[in-house]
This record gives sequence, structure tokens and C-alpha cells, in this order.
Amino acid sequence: MNKEHHVIYLPGIGDHRPWAQDKIFKLWHLFGVKVDYHQIGWALNEPFEAKLKRITDKIDYLTSQGFLVSLVGGSAGSSAAMNAYAKRKAKIAKIVF
Repeated sequence: MNKEHHVIYLPGIGDHRPWAQDKIFKLWHLFGVKVDYHQIGWALNEPFEAKLKRITDKIDYLTSQGFLVSLVGGSAGSSAAMNAYAKRKAKIAKIVF
């Protein structure tokens, strides 16, 4: 079973402009951590539940592949991380705000 650590980074309101965050996180592979910059789509005209479902679907997929999954939420992404954790507690290794 694969126990590679996979972090899902949930950015704040300006997620459509990563300001190099997406590139910086790629350096984490040097520490054995794969980071996915997950654009939540805060500006999209859709309910939060749809945004949350995309996050929980990603958690479900990664854990089904044997990955150790953690969440990192920045700014407004922290609220998304808390909500995703509430729905998938058993599947999340760590959560950072």
C-alpha cells in the first residue's frame, strides 16, 4: 500500500490568482510531500456544498489510492478545510490552518 503523503492546499478568496503559491508548493516534493493546489472556485456562482463536494471527492479518491492525506487551508480556505475535515475525519491525517 502506498503511504506517500499528499497535501491538499485550499487557498483563500483569490484562488484564481495563485501568486506563485502553486509553484512554491511543488518544492515540497523535496520532503516527500506532494501538494495539490486545489482551486475552490470562490468566485463561482454555486453553493458552497458543490465546492465542498469537489474537495471531499478528491479526499476519497486519494485515500482510495492509498495516500496519506492532509489539508492545509489558507485564509478563507481554512473554513473549507474545517468543513472537509468534519465530513472526512477518519480519512485526514493532519489539518493546518
